[in-house]
Amino acid sequence: MLGGAAVGVAAAGLMPAGAAYAGSGPARKRVDEDSVDAVASGLDDDLIALRRDIHLHPEIAGQEQRTAELVAERLRTAGLEVTTGVGGHGVVGVLTGAYHGRTVAYRADMDAVPPSAQMGGGPQPAHVCGHDVHTTIGVGVAQVLARCWPPQRYVEVREDIHRIALSSGEAAVNFPNDPFPAMVCPRREGNALKRYLQRTRGDDQVRSLQAAVPFNGEDFALFLNRMPGTFTFLGVRTPGAAIETSFPHLGSFTPDERAIGHGVRAMAGWLARRT
Repeated sequence: MLGGAAVGVAAAGLMPAGAAYAGSGPARKRVDEDSVDAVASGLDDDLIALRRDIHLHPEIAGQEQRTAELVAERLRTAGLEVTTGVGGHGVVGVLTGAYHGRTVAYRADMDAVPPSAQMGGGPQPAHVCGHDVHTTIGVGVAQVLARCWPPQRYVEVREDIHRIALSSGEAAVNFPNDPFPAMVCPRREGNALKRYLQRTRGDDQVRSLQAAVPFNGEDFALFLNRMPGTFTFLGVRTPGAAIETSFPHLGSFTPDERAIGHGVRAMAGWLARRT
């Protein structure tokens, strides 16, 4: 394993006082195990595919050019500041947090085992030491610590949108130069509102949404950066009507006006309880 290039993920200021945080701005949400699991579970299939790709293209120490390029692109897409060519083909990605604090790092080897170092192996280099798994975990760590929808993810999100648009034919995509920051609702406030609505509106009338995407960005994110709060959707579809009648920004949007009363009662009761 000596002499092999490595991928490094450094997280600067992510864990002040022993805690990591997600979101952006002064009001930040602690990243607990549930948050990590929620993000990581969505990456499982993609990371398995990445490991298989690396496994099929083994490169011995000093020759990890393809692997390094693959890793560097993944880290850039996740929004990290990436440096390549470190000690050969080494790659270092830095994810900067919002607070001053210690820098913690994760390191993984990328090189495969040459035939001369294999025991009962074949005549070709091969990933029989697990470095393909190690490297993939390093990439996954970077993607998870980049937080469900922080500003760093805008690079990846915009690339995905461009790719989808181009695959559908001739299309043009334009983005604002200064998008709104990620809208992160603190878990405590969100769960408190959920419990209140379940108690007053009924368990079957309330749902939690993860990584819900507001339309055209959301300036409420600026408020949540300074004050804890929640973002709540109100169901407005008329029973039996098509889903298009309750989907915002569609020309067919025709809300059930009876939802107004439900919204007033729910929010007035919640605000009165909070005073």
